[in-house]
Amino acid sequence: MNKENRVLFIHNTAVDYRIPFFKMLSDRLNVKYGFTKMYLNEKVYGNKNENKKLKCLNYEIIKNKFNIAVGLINLMKKEDFDIVVMPTMDGVFECLDAIIVFIIAKIKKKKIIYFWEKWDAPDNYLSLKYKLKNFIKRISVKPILCNIDLCIAPGKKTFEYFLKLGVKEKKIFLASDASEVENSENHIDIKRKYKIDKEKKIILYYGRIIKRKGLDYLIKSFYDLKKESINAHLLICGDGEFKNECMDLARNLETTYITFVGRVDPEDREIYFSQCDIFVLPSYFYNGQIEAWGLTVNEAMQFGKPVIATNAVGAGFDMIINNTNGFMIEQESKEQLYKALKQIITDDELYNKMCFESKRMFNEKYNYTYMTEKFVQAIKLINE
Repeated sequence: MNKENRVLFIHNTAVDYRIPFFKMLSDRLNVKYGFTKMYLNEKVYGNKNENKKLKCLNYEIIKNKFNIAVGLINLMKKEDFDIVVMPTMDGVFECLDAIIVFIIAKIKKKKIIYFWEKWDAPDNYLSLKYKLKNFIKRISVKPILCNIDLCIAPGKKTFEYFLKLGVKEKKIFLASDASEVENSENHIDIKRKYKIDKEKKIILYYGRIIKRKGLDYLIKSFYDLKKESINAHLLICGDGEFKNECMDLARNLETTYITFVGRVDPEDREIYFSQCDIFVLPSYFYNGQIEAWGLTVNEAMQFGKPVIATNAVGAGFDMIINNTNGFMIEQESKEQLYKALKQIITDDELYNKMCFESKRMFNEKYNYTYMTEKFVQAIKLINE
């Protein structure tokens, strides 16, 4: 594959964890990026848009009017491209952006690729309002998805979702979602910094502290561990609207050995992922919402850590093999989470096996190199 294929890649924002993938794809292909909602980087992830990190890319920030990326019209008219990667259709305005791209690409007779992480929670976890919302979304996006050249799914759940929408299996391509942690310039011993006993296993929560992430279930499970005097410390990295409630819960349970670190600069992620012993992503189906992927699972596995995630986490269905590199548990199950943590902490042979398997699996197919290669293969496929 060479750079003769001109690709216009439209995405909502350039969040930190996507920039290395964008760069690697640019090294393989002639890519121009268009970012439609750059403000989301700060609004959702708390990261200020640092354009200096984007200097490695050929990109344009798309003009918005009434939250619709109207600048897409001029961009697609002026750019000479062979293939367009359409933006995700997660909300009303995002759908309108995608429709603009779809129509102009069809008029110009260009190939269209769609990369999406979407899937739905089971119906029994959905309110009538959310079922109606999902139904409207499905009937809105189905005519578009069934008339593009290729859909790229990051994993099993999105693959199934595309099939459910009527996309033909031969038009769905798997490219495992990826994130990697770069080396930090700071060198901090977290056990010394947070006064954690050297013998204690560190259980890490890293992410936004919002209700659907399920941190309260992790705190309750940790409380059960401490009642049995399991030698562990819970380290909580992140900030968000649910943080104060979680801190109150920890105080009310009189649970010791819990540290709330606060927001961590993304450039310092290595400090926490490399020094923890177990990583937990306890998300649940809150108001019908799902954890579309959960890239922190990739980041923990990069450092060879056992991982625990729920069946509300998309990555769990692809990246976790029970009793091999971690456990995928039932969402909202405090009991299953407690048992999984206890088993990993108290069984040294199992722990060592899980560390080895997490690292092996990450190196095999859940890294930027693999994801980039799959995107290049997808582009080659639609050119045949």
